[in-house]
Amino acid sequence: MFSACIRLALLAALVVVSACTQSEDGPLDVSLEKFDFVRTGYYLRPQLDSGKSIHLVQDTLYFKMDSMWTYSNCALKSISYDNRREDSIYRIKTVLHLEPSSEDCASPYYRPSVTTKIVLSEEDLEGITRIIASDTYDSIFDTVRVLRGDISLDTFKIYVDSMFNFKDSLPLRTKGSPSLLKVLDSITPQEFYWRPMKSKCRMKISECDTLVSDTLFPQTWKLNDTLLVPVRQACADSDEIYCMSSYWENDSSALGDVHVHRDTVWNTSMFIVEKVPACATYDRYEYRLMQVGYTGTFTRELFSPNESETSCGPLTRDSWMAIRVSNGKMVLDNDSLVMAESLYKAWKKAKVAPSKAKK
Repeated sequence: MFSACIRLALLAALVVVSACTQSEDGPLDVSLEKFDFVRTGYYLRPQLDSGKSIHLVQDTLYFKMDSMWTYSNCALKSISYDNRREDSIYRIKTVLHLEPSSEDCASPYYRPSVTTKIVLSEEDLEGITRIIASDTYDSIFDTVRVLRGDISLDTFKIYVDSMFNFKDSLPLRTKGSPSLLKVLDSITPQEFYWRPMKSKCRMKISECDTLVSDTLFPQTWKLNDTLLVPVRQACADSDEIYCMSSYWENDSSALGDVHVHRDTVWNTSMFIVEKVPACATYDRYEYRLMQVGYTGTFTRELFSPNESETSCGPLTRDSWMAIRVSNGKMVLDNDSLVMAESLYKAWKKAKVAPSKAKK
């Protein structure tokens, strides 16, 4: 009886399926020719001129669209621009036009990126001081200054003398321009705490008539931490080795009173300084092997304005630029006027280090 019911249920299901497949509706058509979708795509995180800070009016503008969505790998038909002027700002935005395709193209596994080249005439950029890049949703992601003039690329070498390691020689600079300048920023007194810890020798190598304490002070100290400093024994009347270093055993149960070790931290800064034309500024600055005792190699792109350029800077000081070596950032006059002026005075009075290695 049960098996008969099962056979009847299967037969009924087969009849239903047959009725559906033979109906006038038929199966659903999901081919791309009849599938309607949003006709424009989107992109995120646009970038101008590969991250440069200056764009010359006569140059080609590079516009990169990252994290693009185009429905599938074959649906992108064309790219158009929706640019507009906003006072002295030129806003760039692109539109990704999509079109269905019968090709079997899967959606991209990752979001691709595309870089386009845009040629803007001097008329387009007349009165423009900045170009901004927007994503599909009008969010501003990148900006570049628009300037009129020329950019020169130079590579030069500067020998970093060992005198730069000694605080007593500061302020110190190298000869000529561009040059290095090292200054003493401040002096910070500090106190470090330590406790003597007895150290025993498992196997004595030599017997001495008189022994003296030999305290092994650390080369580096730690703030907010009391260091345990081993106290060993040494021969007082000879240079003989009393105990091998591997035979000493520290006894942390035999500790002395807490002592204070006072030290002074000399805070210094290194700068690259250069005399530049009026209203000039840097577009890029890089250096490598900038170490004491070596010859450092420096590469920089310097922008020099022409007669039609009305904006200036940014500058450290009039016709004088300074870059902090530690972070590669320019010292700006509008952010730190006191520092810019003090740096200039330090550079003027600084001693000049040798320009090449001593033989």
